[in-house]
Amino acid sequence: MAEAVRYPGIPSTADGSEAVVWVETHVSQGACAYPITPSTNMGAGFQAAQAAGKKNLWGEPLFFLELESEHSSASTCEGFALAGGRVTNFTSGQGLVLMKEVLYTIAGKRLPAVFHVGARALYPTAVYCRPPSGRVRVPSEERVARFCTSGRYAACPGYRQAISGAGSGPS
Repeated sequence: MAEAVRYPGIPSTADGSEAVVWVETHVSQGACAYPITPSTNMGAGFQAAQAAGKKNLWGEPLFFLELESEHSSASTCEGFALAGGRVTNFTSGQGLVLMKEVLYTIAGKRLPAVFHVGARALYPTAVYCRPPSGRVRVPSEERVARFCTSGRYAACPGYRQAISGAGSGPS
């Protein structure tokens, strides 16, 4: 006779975003996010649960705040955690770069916050330039975001050297 499984679980099918939403709607109090592809499904799922009146494991109502930028969403997460809340954020790889200065303050204050990063790669060798506006360059050796002043992303200082090892980029 086969032994019964002690914790059989709940049979279901879900992708990674749905799994993240399921966990976060159970363990966090709120999410402060600027959902951007590929993290949009996570933000939308959390927001749908909040709109439906779902409560977390402790019976607390969920809080969702969608902000106007990655930087402001990280700053709001900082404030939420500083006030003692269990907070989460949904972002992409580029979004994580755009909020990096706030991440330093969150880490420096030893605040608990969970940032879910959708699997979206940065440009070759961790350099990302978005012409013609909003140009951000992140040299992997310096790990610092810099705004390029040139209208052409290829003119960013160090850009050609950074991508030359990747085998692609402007000539």
